[in-house]
Amino acid sequence: MPIRWHQDDPALLRGLQDNFLTNQDELWSRYHGFEAKVEKRFANGGTLQGGFTAGRNRGRTTGGDLNNPNNLINAVGAVGFDATYQLNLAGSWILPFDILIAGSVRTATGLPLSRTYTVTRSIVPTLTQVSQSVNLVPRGEYRLQNNNLVDLRVSKILRFAGVRLEGIADIYNLLNSNATTGEVQTVGPALGRPSAILEGRILRLGVQMTF
Repeated sequence: MPIRWHQDDPALLRGLQDNFLTNQDELWSRYHGFEAKVEKRFANGGTLQGGFTAGRNRGRTTGGDLNNPNNLINAVGAVGFDATYQLNLAGSWILPFDILIAGSVRTATGLPLSRTYTVTRSIVPTLTQVSQSVNLVPRGEYRLQNNNLVDLRVSKILRFAGVRLEGIADIYNLLNSNATTGEVQTVGPALGRPSAILEGRILRLGVQMTF
C-alpha cells in the first residue's frame, strides 16, 4: 500500500539544513585613493621607476558577535594595511669603467593601531562574560612610525677569457632606520612597547661569475 506522510512531519526534516547567505550592513569597507606610476630608461642603460599612492581604506574593523553591543563601540576605522601615503622609487645608473650603482627608496605612513581595554570580572563583578575587549578609539586614530627605507648597491663588472665577474656590495637600510613595525595595543603597563622593529643596517659583499 502507498506510504502517506504529512509535509509537517518533523521526522522527515531530520538531518536537513537550509542555509541562508546574506550581506550584513555592518560588515563593509570602502577604499578611495589615487595612484601614479613613472618609468624612464636612459641612453646608457640606466633606469628609473616608481610610484606614489595616496588613499584611505575605511570600514568595520571589529568582528565577533554582532548581537553584542560592546563589539559596536568604535567599530569603524582604518581597515587592513592602510597606509595613507606610499612612495616607491628604484633606479640604476651605469658609471664609467662598468661600475653600476643602483638603489631604492621606500617610504610609507605608519600602519594603523588599535587601543583596546580588557574588562574582566575583577573590574566589573557583575559582568556576564568572563572578559570583554572594548575599543577605546577607532582603529587608525594612532599609528606606527612612518617607515622609511633606503637600499643601495654598487657593483663592478670585469670580463676576461669569456668569463664575466661581478663584484657586488649591497647595503640594506642605509640610514639605519629603527622604526617600530609592531607594538602592544592593549591598554596596560606594556602599552606601546615595541614588539618588532626594522632590521639594522646590513652590508653584504659577494661575487657573481657568469661563463
